[in-house]
Amino acid sequence: MPGPSLYWIDAVIRPDAGLLEKIGQLEGLAHAQPPGDTHPAIQRLIPEGRYQTSPELDGLFTHGTWLCKAYFETSQNLVLLLAKGP
Repeated sequence: MPGPSLYWIDAVIRPDAGLLEKIGQLEGLAHAQPPGDTHPAIQRLIPEGRYQTSPELDGLFTHGTWLCKAYFETSQNLVLLLAKGP
C-alpha cells in the first residue's frame, strides 16, 4: 500500500497588478536572501536583487494544506515561491 506523498513547487513568478497591490499593502516586510538550496533549474531563474519576506507575504500564497515561503524582489516585482504540500 503506497504511503503519503509530498510535493514541492519552486517557481519564480511575476504577480499581476492585484497581487502586487496586496503585497504593497503588507507591513513588516523584512530584507532576506532566498535560500541557496533551490533546484538548479530554479536557481538559474532567481535574479540578483533585494528580496523581502514576511509571514503575511507567505500567507498570500499559502492555501489549504500547502505551506509556502515567498520572497518578493522589489526592483523587478518578482516573487520566488517555495511551496510544499500533500
